[in-house]
Amino acid sequence: QVEGRANSGRQAASIDCSVHRATLRCSGAWSMAGRGGFQPCTLDEGVGPALPRWEKSIVLSALLVHVADVGLDVLVVLLFFSSLQWGFLLSSATVVLGAWVVSGLYVSFGSGSSAGNLGETSLERIQRFLLNFTQIQIFTEAYRCIFQGGETDYFHTLRLLEALLESAPNALVQLYALVLWAGSSTAPALAVPLLRLSVFASFASVGLGLAMWEQKVQFRASCGYITGVALLRAFEVASRTLTLALFAALTHPFGVWWVLALDYGVMVLIVAPPPSG
Repeated sequence: QVEGRANSGRQAASIDCSVHRATLRCSGAWSMAGRGGFQPCTLDEGVGPALPRWEKSIVLSALLVHVADVGLDVLVVLLFFSSLQWGFLLSSATVVLGAWVVSGLYVSFGSGSSAGNLGETSLERIQRFLLNFTQIQIFTEAYRCIFQGGETDYFHTLRLLEALLESAPNALVQLYALVLWAGSSTAPALAVPLLRLSVFASFASVGLGLAMWEQKVQFRASCGYITGVALLRAFEVASRTLTLALFAALTHPFGVWWVLALDYGVMVLIVAPPPSG
């Protein structure tokens, strides 16, 4: 009888420990309840909750918008070069290359590097910088989110950096070129449609990037909510960018640099967290 009681006690203790471990492993899944309800987790393997299908769709849409936006920006730079528009070329190339360099430094050497990468060597950080500079890193993160169920935080950060540092200021430069140059007799016939398409892609990129960033700080978020926020932010950025582009045209030729500095400042204020208390 004493041995039976001891075995029963050991079994009860084992059950209690298993329940405690399961509770700890699933606590992160309960915190994700706002993203499409309670997310299942694997108790024995400690695997995190899988991404909802709608969130994977948003990641894929953001990746496609990113590819279109960056590709059109490069085509616009080539258009300025072939048309010998050195002022527009300098402005647009500075924005594009500067955005790639700054975002690469941020995620490789700055505060954007995750805690799990603190033990990296300088060579590994340089390799990660090159991956981000060549736009390979964002494809890797999108693949992890969609096919491996990885966290979307790093992908959201890369998208936000591209939206703030490249899409928003480059839309301003391209609208500035549309107002001053694209409609003139010296511009090729391809200039107007290419610039318009690139500007629209930039607005979509900024709106989606800001919406996905807001998704990170919202406890409850759905596909409809993110879509609505993306449209709201896109129209908000479009109206502000058009106003700044007209002001730059009125203060030509030096006003565009002041407007670009103002544009960067406004975009930082848009994503800045509200003061506590």
